[in-house]
Amino acid sequence: MLRVLQYAAREDHKDADCFVAAMLSHGEEGEIYGVDKAIAIDELTSPFKGTNCLSLVGKPKIFIIQACRGTDLDHGVDKADSDEGAPVDEVDAVSVQRVPVEADFLMCYSVVKGIRTYDSFYM
Repeated sequence: MLRVLQYAAREDHKDADCFVAAMLSHGEEGEIYGVDKAIAIDELTSPFKGTNCLSLVGKPKIFIIQACRGTDLDHGVDKADSDEGAPVDEVDAVSVQRVPVEADFLMCYSVVKGIRTYDSFYM
């Protein structure tokens, strides 16, 4: 995984509008499991920093990571197929499914954790 991303970072991206990488594996907070060991997410994204990949400077670098981030369980909430918004115990539903409490969120930040964002007002 690391070798593939390092190779991709060395490519010339001058004609690209962005870079997107998707990784699906097991993991823990801050790391994802490769074939033989856990790899820090920072180690995977580092080759794409502005100092390392000049052809992507000023372009979005998007990393989609489908992996656990800890050991806590999300016990979910019941969702009925009919009567949206009604409590499940009041619905005569054919099907009820349990979905994660924090399902359907996509969080995108302009900077990584702990870093202050630049904006033209303060520059």
